[in-house]
Amino acid sequence: MTQVIELICQLPGMSDGDKKRSILKEIKNKLDSLNNDDLKLVGHGVSYNLLLADSFSNDSKTNELFCDVLHILFNTLEIGEVYEKYHEAISKAVQLKDPSIKSLTMREFLRTTNDPNKVTEMQKDFCVIGAILKSLGNKDLKISQMAATILKRIAHNATGLKILLTQFHNDLIQLMSKSSTVTYRVLDLMVDLSSASTEGFKACEDAGFLNRLVALISDNETLSQLNALELLTKLALSAEGLAYLERRHVLKHLAFKVARAEQDPLTSLLVPGLIKFFGNVAQRNPNDIFSKYPVVINTLFEVINTHNLTILPIALDTLGHIAKGAEGKYSLESLGEPMLTALRNIGKTVAELPSNIKVRALNCLGQIIRVQEEEQDNRILSLTKSWFDLLDDNPLDLIVKFCKQPFPDIRKAGFEVLGAVASQTWGQEYIANAPRLVEFLLDRNVETYKECKEVKHEVVKALSVASSDIFDFRTMQRLKAFVNQGPIYVETTMDIDIEGAS
Repeated sequence: MTQVIELICQLPGMSDGDKKRSILKEIKNKLDSLNNDDLKLVGHGVSYNLLLADSFSNDSKTNELFCDVLHILFNTLEIGEVYEKYHEAISKAVQLKDPSIKSLTMREFLRTTNDPNKVTEMQKDFCVIGAILKSLGNKDLKISQMAATILKRIAHNATGLKILLTQFHNDLIQLMSKSSTVTYRVLDLMVDLSSASTEGFKACEDAGFLNRLVALISDNETLSQLNALELLTKLALSAEGLAYLERRHVLKHLAFKVARAEQDPLTSLLVPGLIKFFGNVAQRNPNDIFSKYPVVINTLFEVINTHNLTILPIALDTLGHIAKGAEGKYSLESLGEPMLTALRNIGKTVAELPSNIKVRALNCLGQIIRVQEEEQDNRILSLTKSWFDLLDDNPLDLIVKFCKQPFPDIRKAGFEVLGAVASQTWGQEYIANAPRLVEFLLDRNVETYKECKEVKHEVVKALSVASSDIFDFRTMQRLKAFVNQGPIYVETTMDIDIEGAS
């Protein structure tokens, strides 16, 4: 340990690059060989003020090695210890442009924000906040993401919000002028702050950032509109965000874009994002969205029925998203024939779809059919049964075929639909009456992938709690035994002999 500390003490002021790199490699190797207790002793025996002030180089490779060593040492210290004890040195280091140094210091500030008391101290540290804010515009995505997380933690309360959005308002505006990418990052931060709390929403609205976001949806650049649409989708997930967008007539404007997509080739590029936006909004209040903006749901069904493979995946995701809850299911039921036609078309075409879209179609069906236990009543079970029956002349056989496909992702998606069926009384009856299906589900030798085994186990678990009049006593015992053994279980010869003898 003493030897390592002595080597570290040689670093400040060393100008010989080759020698410095050699010593750094030696230090790193020695640190890697130490146990945690010895490593902690080394970490606490180093003077970081001197190291941080006079050990960086003009050579990026040397800095990378040095930062690797410092990262190991910093992790031996308590959270916030570097910031508290070596504040001046770390505050200067974060201003440097070298990517390794920037990454090291940002990681340490991020670690520091895990301590609420240190966050309170950082809220008063305008020098550090300014440096972190600039890092939001760093070309290294990881550094900019760390900066965003740190800023969100600093602005987690009214004090932090006021500091960031008042004291640094002009800095944020100036940062946005750097590029469209950085503009998106700043607005993404504002959406996250708006979604975190009511006071966060009000602060971001008062500071004008939400208005800037809304303005982008009318930008001449399609890419800017796509980016804005993605952020608006996030914003609309909160009650305050959706109310704000309604007040600003944003939903009406976006619905108009959907309506004119066929006439405007550029607007048609926005359709996937528009469908996703309204799908997220409709999950919260489907009746309101369907009645106010019928063109959106009509477009959704048109995409599904015409099999436009370019945007079919997002349409399937959106339909499933809307149908997750009971309210969404009833709203879709109220549409009448369009929903029934869509289900028939999905059932007819799912087998021929490309593998990646096939999985998403099955995921969509799983969400449409699945009903949470607390929402189950005669009305909704009758609805899901009628929808399932529309898929095919033998819909259960259709789904089981996917559970036997050679591709794990398709099998997993098939089992998830089967799990949705198995969780409802009518589905349990279908499975009980299907020849050899229970035997297939209980056969552990036919499935080799862990994820598929786990989903299959959930199917059997749902069947194991069926009412006593659906499966005979022996079948129920086997189902319960399968569940008790867990998803990953290897049958022994003794298990097979005992079962054969019973």
